[in-house]
Amino acid sequence: MALHFAEALTAPEFAGLVAPDLIAILPVAAIEPHGPHLPLSTDCDIARGHLGALGDYLGPDRDVLVLPLQTIGHSLEHMPFAGTFTHGAETLLAMWSDVVRPFRVAGGRRLIVVSSHGGNSEVVGLLVTRLRAEFGMLAVSAAWMRFGQPEGVFAPEELSHGIHGGDIETSLMLHYRPDAVRRTALADFPSKAADWDAGADWLKFHGRTRPGWLSRDLNAEGAVGNALLATAEKGAASAHRALTGFVQLIEEVARFDIGGWSA
Repeated sequence: MALHFAEALTAPEFAGLVAPDLIAILPVAAIEPHGPHLPLSTDCDIARGHLGALGDYLGPDRDVLVLPLQTIGHSLEHMPFAGTFTHGAETLLAMWSDVVRPFRVAGGRRLIVVSSHGGNSEVVGLLVTRLRAEFGMLAVSAAWMRFGQPEGVFAPEELSHGIHGGDIETSLMLHYRPDAVRRTALADFPSKAADWDAGADWLKFHGRTRPGWLSRDLNAEGAVGNALLATAEKGAASAHRALTGFVQLIEEVARFDIGGWSA
């Protein structure tokens, strides 16, 4: 029993592995600006780091298949910063459905779509409903950050507003890709959303009733959060929390009864 990466399998191995109870993961990320201190590949690097470590967290009786990482996502909020690669929502829905199709054709029915980029969330939500309607699948929307952060590691302000290239993401990069962090460019990138949210009851930038915003609305450099606070140790603790929660989700997906669902 193991973690399997689809592109590393032969065609017979792929066909022999896929079954209705096998859980597949579709990782979706982004290539986009993260301020002056992190590379465009940050969301992809974090996804690869988590996936590379996932096998150490899986139980001995659990096979999981990782479908090819989707590197370009929905990054409209980072326009017009240089280095923003993005697809439209309908393009992504079609592309990601196409990536899932070989798994479904081979007999797979259980899928977790996990994102390392917040801007993908609404598209992923539409995708999992489409996969239920068109493919008869149990498809689950997830994101690495949704499993929370370890208690007492990150400041409350960072947890609330340090959403992009701040302490959390920079710490994860120091854990997984320290060579890629431009340490001389580390800085505090405060969010204007903090001031606005303090005076609002319902119109919160990251709440359920929120405006559409661009990253430049929150900080002129396109990064949001205090990267000066980041450490590799914090990144390791954050990764452990995400992977522990994700494995719990895998087990819940495995136990979910889809016997009465039309295929």
